[in-house]
Amino acid sequence: MNSKTTYYSKMALFYLNRKVYALLISVLLAFSAGCELQETNFIQPTPIALEATDITSANFTASWEPVLGSDIYYIDVSPDSDFASFVSGFQSLEIHSTSVIVNGLSVEETYYYRVRAKKGNTISGNSNIISVETGLLPAPVALNASDQKVFEFVANWDTVDEAASYLIEVASDSGFTNILSTYNRKEVITNSILVEDLDYRLTYYYRVLTKRLNKTSAYSNVVRVDPYITKDCKLSRILQPSGYEVAFAYNGDGQISTINYAFTGSPALERWDIHYDANNRLDSVKYYYANILTAEHKLNYSDGVLVSMETFKPLYSSSEVSEFIYNSNSQLTGFRKYDVPIGNVLIYEDYELDEDGNVTRVLNSDGQQTGEFKYDINFNPKVLIPFGIRQFITDDFSGFSHRPYHGISNPVYAKGNFIPSDPSFFEEEVFIYDINERDVAYQRRGYYGLQYEFTGCNF
Repeated sequence: MNSKTTYYSKMALFYLNRKVYALLISVLLAFSAGCELQETNFIQPTPIALEATDITSANFTASWEPVLGSDIYYIDVSPDSDFASFVSGFQSLEIHSTSVIVNGLSVEETYYYRVRAKKGNTISGNSNIISVETGLLPAPVALNASDQKVFEFVANWDTVDEAASYLIEVASDSGFTNILSTYNRKEVITNSILVEDLDYRLTYYYRVLTKRLNKTSAYSNVVRVDPYITKDCKLSRILQPSGYEVAFAYNGDGQISTINYAFTGSPALERWDIHYDANNRLDSVKYYYANILTAEHKLNYSDGVLVSMETFKPLYSSSEVSEFIYNSNSQLTGFRKYDVPIGNVLIYEDYELDEDGNVTRVLNSDGQQTGEFKYDINFNPKVLIPFGIRQFITDDFSGFSHRPYHGISNPVYAKGNFIPSDPSFFEEEVFIYDINERDVAYQRRGYYGLQYEFTGCNF
Protein backbone atom coordinates (compact mmCIF):
# COMPACT_ATOMS: atom_id res chain seq x y z
CA MET A 1 0.00 0.00 0.00
CA ASN A 2 2.79 2.48 0.84
CA SER A 3 4.32 2.04 -2.55
CA LYS A 4 1.06 2.73 -4.29
CA THR A 5 0.43 5.82 -2.23
CA THR A 6 3.81 7.17 -3.27
CA TYR A 7 3.05 6.46 -6.91
CA TYR A 8 -0.20 8.44 -6.93
CA SER A 9 1.45 11.41 -5.19
CA LYS A 10 4.15 11.68 -7.86
CA MET A 11 1.60 11.56 -10.64
CA ALA A 12 -0.41 14.37 -9.06
CA LEU A 13 2.66 16.54 -8.61
CA PHE A 14 3.67 16.03 -12.25
CA TYR A 15 0.22 16.98 -13.40
CA LEU A 16 0.24 20.14 -11.27
CA ASN A 17 3.65 21.25 -12.60
CA ARG A 18 2.47 20.97 -16.22
CA LYS A 19 -0.47 23.23 -15.45
CA VAL A 20 1.72 25.89 -13.84
CA TYR A 21 4.25 25.79 -16.68
CA ALA A 22 1.56 26.23 -19.34
CA LEU A 23 0.08 29.12 -17.38
CA LEU A 24 3.46 30.85 -17.16
CA ILE A 25 4.06 30.44 -20.89
CA SER A 26 0.65 31.95 -21.64
CA VAL A 27 1.33 34.92 -19.39
CA LEU A 28 4.73 35.57 -21.01
CA LEU A 29 3.30 35.34 -24.52
CA ALA A 30 0.51 37.72 -23.65
CA PHE A 31 2.93 40.20 -22.09
CA SER A 32 5.23 39.99 -25.09
CA ALA A 33 2.40 40.57 -27.55
CA GLY A 34 1.14 43.53 -25.62
CA CYS A 35 4.51 45.27 -25.32
CA GLU A 36 6.04 44.63 -28.74
CA LEU A 37 5.39 48.19 -30.07
CA GLN A 38 5.88 49.94 -26.79
CA GLU A 39 9.69 50.39 -26.81
CA THR A 40 10.65 53.87 -25.66
CA ASN A 41 13.70 56.07 -26.32
CA PHE A 42 15.44 55.10 -23.14
CA ILE A 43 15.87 51.65 -24.68
CA GLN A 44 17.48 53.10 -27.90
CA PRO A 45 20.81 54.89 -27.14
CA THR A 46 21.65 58.09 -29.05
CA PRO A 47 24.74 57.87 -31.34
CA ILE A 48 27.87 59.85 -30.56
CA ALA A 49 29.04 61.86 -33.61
CA LEU A 50 32.81 62.01 -34.08
CA GLU A 51 35.02 64.73 -35.53
CA ALA A 52 35.11 64.84 -39.34
CA THR A 53 38.12 63.46 -41.19
CA ASP A 54 39.59 63.68 -44.73
CA ILE A 55 38.52 67.31 -45.02
CA THR A 56 39.07 68.96 -48.41
CA SER A 57 37.64 72.01 -50.12
CA ALA A 58 34.80 69.93 -51.55
CA ASN A 59 34.02 67.14 -49.07
CA PHE A 60 34.72 65.49 -45.73
CA THR A 61 34.04 62.16 -44.04
CA ALA A 62 31.44 62.21 -41.25
CA SER A 63 31.56 59.33 -38.73
CA TRP A 64 30.02 58.23 -35.43
CA GLU A 65 30.25 55.49 -32.83
CA PRO A 66 28.12 52.41 -33.49
CA VAL A 67 24.98 51.81 -31.43
CA LEU A 68 24.53 48.23 -30.20
CA GLY A 69 21.83 46.50 -32.17
CA SER A 70 21.54 49.25 -34.80
CA ASP A 71 22.61 48.84 -38.42
CA ILE A 72 20.75 51.83 -39.88
CA TYR A 73 21.58 55.47 -39.23
CA TYR A 74 20.23 58.79 -40.51
CA ILE A 75 22.47 61.82 -41.04
CA ASP A 76 21.62 65.49 -41.52
CA VAL A 77 24.19 67.94 -42.96
CA SER A 78 23.45 71.66 -42.95
CA PRO A 79 25.17 74.99 -43.56
CA ASP A 80 23.18 76.28 -40.54
CA SER A 81 23.87 75.43 -36.92
CA ASP A 82 20.10 75.18 -36.31
CA PHE A 83 19.62 72.94 -39.36
CA ALA A 84 17.21 75.36 -41.00
CA SER A 85 18.35 74.07 -44.39
CA PHE A 86 20.24 71.07 -45.64
CA VAL A 87 22.98 70.18 -48.06
CA SER A 88 21.35 68.61 -51.09
CA GLY A 89 20.97 64.86 -50.57
CA PHE A 90 21.90 64.96 -46.88
CA GLN A 91 18.59 65.38 -45.06
CA SER A 92 17.81 62.16 -43.14
CA LEU A 93 20.10 60.28 -45.50
CA GLU A 94 19.97 56.58 -44.64
CA ILE A 95 23.39 55.03 -44.01
CA HIS A 96 24.19 51.35 -43.34
CA SER A 97 27.61 51.97 -41.83
CA THR A 98 29.15 54.34 -39.31
CA SER A 99 30.63 56.85 -41.79
CA VAL A 100 29.76 58.62 -45.02
CA ILE A 101 31.54 60.98 -47.45
CA VAL A 102 29.73 64.32 -47.56
CA ASN A 103 30.31 66.02 -50.91
CA GLY A 104 29.01 68.84 -53.10
CA LEU A 105 30.24 71.45 -50.62
CA SER A 106 31.49 75.00 -51.02
CA VAL A 107 35.04 76.15 -50.39
CA GLU A 108 35.94 77.64 -46.99
CA GLU A 109 32.44 77.16 -45.57
CA THR A 110 31.29 75.82 -42.19
CA TYR A 111 28.91 72.84 -42.15
CA TYR A 112 27.18 70.93 -39.34
CA TYR A 113 26.09 67.31 -39.04
CA ARG A 114 24.12 65.14 -36.61
CA VAL A 115 23.13 61.47 -36.60
CA ARG A 116 20.25 59.26 -35.43
CA ALA A 117 20.22 55.48 -34.94
CA LYS A 118 17.42 53.07 -35.83
CA LYS A 119 16.64 49.75 -34.18
CA GLY A 120 13.60 47.93 -35.32
CA ASN A 121 10.87 50.53 -35.66
CA THR A 122 12.44 52.89 -33.16
CA ILE A 123 14.62 55.90 -34.07
CA SER A 124 16.79 57.60 -31.50
CA GLY A 125 17.11 61.27 -30.83
CA ASN A 126 19.76 63.43 -32.53
CA SER A 127 23.39 62.97 -31.66
CA ASN A 128 25.69 65.76 -30.65
CA ILE A 129 26.43 68.27 -33.46
CA ILE A 130 29.80 68.39 -35.20
CA SER A 131 30.96 71.47 -37.10
CA VAL A 132 33.34 71.22 -40.08
CA GLU A 133 35.09 73.95 -42.08
CA THR A 134 35.99 72.96 -45.63
CA GLY A 135 39.48 73.77 -46.86
CA LEU A 136 41.01 76.03 -49.47
CA LEU A 137 40.89 75.08 -53.14
CA PRO A 138 44.25 73.54 -54.06
CA ALA A 139 46.21 75.50 -56.64
CA PRO A 140 47.07 73.57 -59.79
CA VAL A 141 50.63 72.85 -60.84
CA ALA A 142 51.36 74.56 -64.15
CA LEU A 143 53.27 72.29 -66.53
CA ASN A 144 55.57 73.10 -69.42
CA ALA A 145 54.01 74.28 -72.65
CA SER A 146 53.69 71.80 -75.51
CA ASP A 147 53.04 71.80 -79.27
CA GLN A 148 54.72 75.18 -79.66
CA LYS A 149 54.66 76.87 -83.05
CA VAL A 150 55.63 80.33 -84.22
CA PHE A 151 52.41 82.05 -83.17
CA GLU A 152 50.98 79.61 -80.60
CA PHE A 153 51.57 77.04 -77.89
CA VAL A 154 49.51 74.77 -75.66
CA ALA A 155 49.51 75.69 -71.96
CA ASN A 156 49.16 72.72 -69.57
CA TRP A 157 48.54 72.09 -65.88
CA ASP A 158 47.71 69.13 -63.68
CA THR A 159 44.16 68.14 -62.73
CA VAL A 160 42.72 69.22 -59.37
CA ASP A 161 39.96 66.87 -58.21
CA GLU A 162 37.98 69.60 -56.48
CA ALA A 163 38.04 71.92 -59.51
CA ALA A 164 34.95 72.77 -61.51
CA SER A 165 37.06 74.84 -63.90
CA TYR A 166 40.35 76.70 -64.18
CA LEU A 167 41.34 80.31 -64.87
CA ILE A 168 44.45 81.04 -66.92
CA GLU A 169 46.42 84.25 -67.30
CA VAL A 170 48.97 84.78 -70.08
CA ALA A 171 51.27 87.81 -70.03
CA SER A 172 54.25 89.16 -71.92
CA ASP A 173 56.09 89.94 -68.67
CA SER A 174 56.91 87.86 -65.61
CA GLY A 175 55.15 90.34 -63.31
CA PHE A 176 51.85 89.93 -65.20
CA THR A 177 51.34 93.64 -65.70
CA ASN A 178 50.81 93.08 -69.44
CA ILE A 179 48.20 90.33 -69.47
CA LEU A 180 46.79 89.46 -72.89
CA SER A 181 43.14 90.54 -73.01
CA THR A 182 42.04 87.22 -74.51
CA TYR A 183 43.72 85.29 -71.70
CA ASN A 184 42.94 87.44 -68.67
CA ARG A 185 41.53 84.80 -66.31
CA LYS A 186 40.08 82.90 -69.24
CA GLU A 187 37.91 80.07 -67.89
CA VAL A 188 38.71 76.54 -69.06
CA ILE A 189 37.11 73.24 -68.03
CA THR A 190 40.00 71.04 -69.20
CA ASN A 191 43.63 71.09 -68.06
CA SER A 192 45.10 72.61 -71.23
CA ILE A 193 44.36 75.39 -73.70
CA LEU A 194 45.71 76.58 -77.04
CA VAL A 195 47.23 80.05 -76.65
CA GLU A 196 47.36 81.66 -80.09
CA ASP A 197 47.75 84.89 -82.09
CA LEU A 198 51.05 85.63 -80.37
CA ASP A 199 53.92 87.91 -81.28
CA TYR A 200 56.70 85.61 -82.50
CA ARG A 201 59.34 87.90 -80.99
CA LEU A 202 58.10 87.88 -77.38
CA THR A 203 58.57 85.66 -74.34
CA TYR A 204 55.29 84.74 -72.64
CA TYR A 205 54.37 83.62 -69.14
CA TYR A 206 51.30 81.79 -67.83
CA ARG A 207 49.79 80.84 -64.49
CA VAL A 208 46.57 79.08 -63.50
CA LEU A 209 43.98 79.13 -60.70
CA THR A 210 41.47 76.49 -59.64
CA LYS A 211 37.83 77.59 -59.56
CA ARG A 212 34.66 76.17 -58.06
CA LEU A 213 31.45 78.15 -57.70
CA ASN A 214 32.53 81.64 -56.62
CA LYS A 215 35.81 80.57 -55.04
CA THR A 216 39.29 80.46 -56.53
CA SER A 217 42.58 79.03 -55.36
CA ALA A 218 45.92 80.72 -55.06
CA TYR A 219 47.99 81.04 -58.25
CA SER A 220 49.96 78.13 -59.60
CA ASN A 221 53.64 78.38 -60.35
CA VAL A 222 54.57 80.48 -63.42
CA VAL A 223 55.69 78.85 -66.66
CA ARG A 224 57.90 80.74 -69.11
CA VAL A 225 57.58 80.17 -72.86
CA ASP A 226 60.47 81.51 -74.93
CA PRO A 227 59.89 82.48 -78.59
CA TYR A 228 59.93 79.55 -80.95
CA ILE A 229 61.91 81.66 -83.40
CA THR A 230 65.05 82.23 -81.36
CA LYS A 231 67.67 84.90 -81.94
CA ASP A 232 69.90 82.18 -83.43
CA CYS A 233 67.36 81.31 -86.12
CA LYS A 234 68.46 82.92 -89.38
CA LEU A 235 68.10 82.70 -93.13
CA SER A 236 71.17 81.27 -94.82
CA ARG A 237 70.00 81.27 -98.47
CA ILE A 238 67.04 82.10 -100.70
CA LEU A 239 67.08 80.03 -103.90
CA GLN A 240 65.24 80.97 -107.09
CA PRO A 241 64.20 78.48 -109.81
CA SER A 242 66.61 80.09 -112.27
CA GLY A 243 69.52 79.02 -110.10
CA TYR A 244 70.07 82.54 -108.82
CA GLU A 245 70.49 82.69 -105.07
CA VAL A 246 70.72 85.18 -102.24
CA ALA A 247 73.24 84.09 -99.59
CA PHE A 248 73.65 85.68 -96.15
CA ALA A 249 76.86 85.83 -94.12
CA TYR A 250 76.85 86.76 -90.41
CA ASN A 251 79.39 88.38 -88.10
CA GLY A 252 80.33 87.28 -84.59
CA ASP A 253 77.36 89.15 -83.12
CA GLY A 254 74.92 87.23 -85.31
CA GLN A 255 74.25 90.22 -87.59
CA ILE A 256 74.13 90.07 -91.37
CA SER A 257 77.51 91.25 -92.62
CA THR A 258 77.31 90.41 -96.32
CA ILE A 259 74.62 89.61 -98.85
CA ASN A 260 75.81 87.87 -102.01
CA TYR A 261 73.78 87.49 -105.20
CA ALA A 262 75.06 84.85 -107.61
CA PHE A 263 74.19 81.83 -109.66
CA THR A 264 74.72 78.75 -107.55
CA GLY A 265 78.38 77.70 -107.66
CA SER A 266 79.52 80.92 -109.33
CA PRO A 267 81.28 83.98 -107.85
CA ALA A 268 78.97 86.67 -106.51
CA LEU A 269 77.83 89.07 -109.19
CA GLU A 270 76.27 91.46 -106.69
CA ARG A 271 77.28 92.08 -103.09
CA TRP A 272 76.02 94.20 -100.21
CA ASP A 273 78.44 94.88 -97.36
CA ILE A 274 76.60 95.77 -94.14
CA HIS A 275 78.17 98.03 -91.50
CA TYR A 276 77.07 98.76 -87.92
CA ASP A 277 77.78 101.63 -85.54
CA ALA A 278 79.21 101.41 -82.02
CA ASN A 279 75.75 100.54 -80.70
CA ASN A 280 75.45 97.60 -83.13
CA ARG A 281 72.80 99.50 -85.06
CA LEU A 282 72.67 99.22 -88.86
CA ASP A 283 74.64 102.23 -90.07
CA SER A 284 75.52 101.92 -93.75
CA VAL A 285 75.34 99.56 -96.72
CA LYS A 286 77.68 99.46 -99.71
CA TYR A 287 76.54 97.84 -102.94
CA TYR A 288 79.03 96.29 -105.38
CA TYR A 289 78.29 95.07 -108.87
CA ALA A 290 81.06 92.88 -110.31
CA ASN A 291 83.23 94.12 -107.42
CA ILE A 292 82.70 97.77 -108.42
CA LEU A 293 81.22 100.10 -105.80
CA THR A 294 77.93 101.17 -107.29
CA ALA A 295 75.95 102.64 -104.38
CA GLU A 296 76.46 103.74 -100.79
CA HIS A 297 73.53 103.97 -98.39
CA LYS A 298 73.59 105.86 -95.07
CA LEU A 299 70.75 105.15 -92.66
CA ASN A 300 69.40 107.82 -90.28
CA TYR A 301 67.39 107.31 -87.09
CA SER A 302 65.15 109.23 -84.75
CA ASP A 303 64.56 107.79 -81.28
CA GLY A 304 65.96 104.50 -82.51
CA VAL A 305 63.60 104.28 -85.51
CA LEU A 306 64.83 104.33 -89.12
CA VAL A 307 63.38 107.49 -90.68
CA SER A 308 65.49 108.10 -93.79
CA MET A 309 68.27 106.79 -95.98
CA GLU A 310 70.71 108.76 -98.12
CA THR A 311 71.97 106.99 -101.25
CA PHE A 312 74.99 108.06 -103.28
CA LYS A 313 75.80 106.49 -106.67
CA PRO A 314 79.47 107.26 -107.44
CA LEU A 315 79.37 106.02 -111.05
CA TYR A 316 76.68 108.56 -111.87
CA SER A 317 77.50 111.18 -109.23
CA SER A 318 73.83 111.15 -108.26
CA SER A 319 72.03 110.96 -104.95
CA GLU A 320 68.65 109.86 -103.63
CA VAL A 321 66.82 110.19 -100.33
CA SER A 322 64.34 107.64 -99.01
CA GLU A 323 61.85 108.39 -96.23
CA PHE A 324 60.06 105.88 -94.00
CA ILE A 325 56.71 106.84 -92.42
CA TYR A 326 55.13 105.07 -89.43
CA ASN A 327 51.92 105.03 -87.43
CA SER A 328 51.69 105.33 -83.64
CA ASN A 329 52.42 101.60 -83.33
CA SER A 330 55.73 102.03 -85.21
CA GLN A 331 54.32 100.16 -88.22
CA LEU A 332 55.43 101.26 -91.69
CA THR A 333 52.60 103.18 -93.40
CA GLY A 334 54.47 105.03 -96.14
CA PHE A 335 57.62 105.10 -98.26
CA ARG A 336 59.04 107.94 -100.36
CA LYS A 337 62.09 108.15 -102.63
CA TYR A 338 63.34 111.39 -104.19
CA ASP A 339 66.30 112.27 -106.36
CA VAL A 340 68.68 114.94 -105.09
CA PRO A 341 68.98 117.85 -105.55
CA ILE A 342 66.11 118.14 -108.05
CA GLY A 343 63.56 116.55 -105.75
CA ASN A 344 61.68 114.49 -108.32
CA VAL A 345 59.50 111.84 -106.71
CA LEU A 346 60.77 108.42 -107.74
CA ILE A 347 58.48 106.38 -105.46
CA TYR A 348 55.48 107.60 -103.47
CA GLU A 349 53.58 104.88 -101.60
CA ASP A 350 51.15 104.91 -98.69
CA TYR A 351 50.17 101.62 -97.06
CA GLU A 352 47.01 100.31 -95.46
CA LEU A 353 47.60 97.53 -92.94
CA ASP A 354 45.75 94.59 -91.47
CA GLU A 355 45.69 93.99 -87.71
CA ASP A 356 49.00 92.13 -87.92
CA GLY A 357 50.75 95.00 -89.68
CA ASN A 358 50.81 93.39 -93.12
CA VAL A 359 50.37 95.79 -96.04
CA THR A 360 47.01 95.13 -97.72
CA ARG A 361 46.78 98.15 -100.06
CA VAL A 362 49.34 100.39 -101.75
CA LEU A 363 48.21 103.94 -102.62
CA ASN A 364 49.90 106.60 -104.75
CA SER A 365 50.13 110.34 -104.05
CA ASP A 366 46.59 110.82 -105.41
CA GLY A 367 45.21 108.21 -103.03
CA GLN A 368 44.60 105.78 -105.88
CA GLN A 369 45.25 102.10 -105.29
CA THR A 370 48.29 100.81 -107.13
CA GLY A 371 48.67 97.51 -105.31
CA GLU A 372 46.75 94.96 -103.27
CA PHE A 373 47.92 92.03 -101.14
CA LYS A 374 46.32 89.14 -99.26
CA TYR A 375 48.08 86.89 -96.76
CA ASP A 376 48.03 83.50 -95.12
CA ILE A 377 48.42 83.00 -91.36
CA ASN A 378 51.89 81.46 -91.47
CA PHE A 379 55.36 82.84 -90.84
CA ASN A 380 57.17 84.69 -93.64
CA PRO A 381 60.92 83.86 -93.44
CA LYS A 382 61.84 87.27 -94.86
CA VAL A 383 60.94 88.71 -91.46
CA LEU A 384 64.15 87.10 -90.18
CA ILE A 385 65.96 89.78 -92.20
CA PRO A 386 66.23 93.00 -90.13
CA PHE A 387 63.81 95.70 -91.27
CA GLY A 388 66.47 98.12 -92.53
CA ILE A 389 67.99 95.43 -94.75
CA ARG A 390 64.80 94.02 -96.31
CA GLN A 391 64.75 96.78 -98.94
CA PHE A 392 67.96 95.38 -100.43
CA ILE A 393 66.57 91.88 -101.02
CA THR A 394 65.58 91.02 -104.58
CA ASP A 395 62.66 88.79 -105.58
CA ASP A 396 61.50 87.39 -108.91
CA PHE A 397 58.17 89.13 -108.36
CA SER A 398 58.43 92.90 -108.78
CA GLY A 399 55.95 93.62 -106.00
CA PHE A 400 58.27 92.01 -103.48
CA SER A 401 61.65 93.01 -104.89
CA HIS A 402 63.60 95.77 -103.11
CA ARG A 403 60.58 96.63 -100.93
CA PRO A 404 60.68 97.60 -97.26
CA TYR A 405 57.20 96.32 -96.49
CA HIS A 406 57.65 92.55 -96.20
CA GLY A 407 55.20 91.54 -93.46
CA ILE A 408 55.00 88.82 -90.85
CA SER A 409 52.75 86.60 -92.97
CA ASN A 410 53.24 85.23 -96.46
CA PRO A 411 51.52 87.09 -99.31
CA VAL A 412 49.26 84.66 -101.19
CA TYR A 413 47.80 87.18 -103.64
CA ALA A 414 49.17 90.32 -105.27
CA LYS A 415 47.67 92.64 -107.85
CA GLY A 416 48.77 96.00 -109.18
CA ASN A 417 51.43 98.16 -110.77
CA PHE A 418 54.60 97.66 -108.77
CA ILE A 419 57.00 99.41 -111.20
CA PRO A 420 56.42 103.18 -110.76
CA SER A 421 58.56 104.02 -113.79
CA ASP A 422 56.19 102.05 -116.05
CA PRO A 423 52.54 103.16 -115.50
CA SER A 424 51.26 100.57 -117.98
CA PHE A 425 52.80 97.64 -116.12
CA PHE A 426 50.28 95.41 -114.28
CA GLU A 427 50.54 92.06 -112.53
CA GLU A 428 48.14 89.72 -110.74
CA GLU A 429 49.48 86.60 -109.09
CA VAL A 430 48.50 83.87 -106.63
CA PHE A 431 51.24 82.31 -104.47
CA ILE A 432 51.30 78.87 -102.86
CA TYR A 433 53.67 77.93 -100.01
CA ASP A 434 54.89 74.74 -98.44
CA ILE A 435 54.58 75.06 -94.67
CA ASN A 436 56.40 73.00 -92.04
CA GLU A 437 54.87 71.58 -88.85
CA ARG A 438 55.69 74.81 -86.99
CA ASP A 439 53.79 77.07 -89.42
CA VAL A 440 56.92 78.38 -91.16
CA ALA A 441 57.00 78.67 -94.96
CA TYR A 442 60.04 76.94 -96.41
CA GLN A 443 59.15 77.17 -100.09
CA ARG A 444 57.09 79.27 -102.49
CA ARG A 445 55.99 77.26 -105.49
CA GLY A 446 55.30 78.19 -109.08
CA TYR A 447 56.76 80.59 -111.61
CA TYR A 448 57.87 83.00 -108.90
CA GLY A 449 59.10 80.19 -106.69
CA LEU A 450 61.56 80.55 -103.82
CA GLN A 451 63.20 78.06 -101.51
CA TYR A 452 64.31 79.17 -98.04
CA GLU A 453 67.25 77.63 -96.21
CA PHE A 454 67.79 78.24 -92.49
CA THR A 455 70.50 77.97 -89.90
CA GLY A 456 70.25 77.78 -86.09
CA CYS A 457 66.48 77.16 -86.11
CA ASN A 458 64.40 74.55 -84.25
CA PHE A 459 62.96 73.11 -87.45
